[in-house]
Amino acid sequence: MDHTAAIYLMDGEGRFFDAITMTASFDEAVAKLTRLVEEG
Repeated sequence: MDHTAAIYLMDGEGRFFDAITMTASFDEAVAKLTRLVEEG
């Protein structure tokens, strides 16, 4: 059985911002988190 995983990023208002999937590289994850801190 295949499984998938994702971390959902929510902004300060509780709205969906983006997701970090299990296939994302470290650099992709850091870029999304950085964008969330700067914009969210």
